[in-house]
Order: sequence, then C-alpha cells, then structure tokens
Amino acid sequence: QEQTPAAWTTMATRACRSCAGAALLLALALALAVLLAAPASAETSGAACTQAGFNPDNLECSTCDRLERALAGYAENARAAQVVDTCKACCTGADDALQGDELFASADLVLDPGYLSHFPDLKTFIDTKAAAFSKVLKVKSRWGRRPELVLYDATGQPASSLAVEKWSVAELEGFLHSKLHN
Repeated sequence: QEQTPAAWTTMATRACRSCAGAALLLALALALAVLLAAPASAETSGAACTQAGFNPDNLECSTCDRLERALAGYAENARAAQVVDTCKACCTGADDALQGDELFASADLVLDPGYLSHFPDLKTFIDTKAAAFSKVLKVKSRWGRRPELVLYDATGQPASSLAVEKWSVAELEGFLHSKLHN
C-alpha cells in the first residue's frame, strides 16, 4: 500500500511523540524526498506546499529559519537548500503580519477553551493580560478551534489571521501593543 509523505510524517509523529527531534528529522527527510522531483518556485501553491509536507495555513517563517539552521550541515547539498526554499515559499503567519507599520482596529483571540491546558502561555495571557486590551480584543470560544488571532481593519472586516498557539505571553502582548489601536 502506497502512502503519501504527509501520512508518513503523521505516523512518525504519533509513534514518537516524546522524541520530537527524531520526528522532525524524519519529516524533513520525507519532505526532501518529495522535493526531488518538484522544484521550488516563488509562487508555491497551497496544494504544492501540502504535497511537499508543509501546511501553509500554520507554517510560520520562523519554523523555516529553524529548519535552515538544522540543515546547515548539509549546505553543500542542493536538495537541502531546495527544502528550505520551499518551506520559505510556503510560510505565512506572524512573521508577515509583524512586518510593516499597519495598525488594526481590533482583534479576536479565537480558541477552544478545552485546548488551553496544552497552551499555558495563552492561558496565562488570557488570565493576566487580556483585560488590558479589553477595548480592542475579544476572547472568543469556538469548539474545536486551534488558537488563532483574527485581526480586523477599521471597517470591521477581517484583515489577517495568525496561528498563535506557540506564541509566548510577551510575544502576544508585544504584538497587540504594536499592532492595535489601543
């Protein structure tokens, strides 16, 4: 039975939850194998990213930077560089929103409260810091939703959304101070 690289990555991650480093290396090796035949382009589509083993909806560019550092020993290998290039072509998220001077009118922190035990920094932020942003930030409960920050423009329309599950209290607080009219 033929399996996709994404399925291999999922199986490896489930089999080795306590050894995330080994699972990451396996995922990288699988992504490298997929990329042997698929060159990276500046306009990588979501489907191409998914086929290469990357999730563009939740891939922050800082993860690609860590990948680049992890593969630094393989710098002479053009395929390792190709994996990093594809990762960078697929990444989105906080890194993009942090650039520039754009300010947002308001934001919603949307998440499933049942997941909060898995994200202690977000729980701490909600318990201790969110009240300081009460005029521009709403914490909304949505069953099954991973933590996401939805940013709204002055007309109340969603302008951007960011996966914030890995953000620290300081990162989230700093981002909101710098990007929201408060």
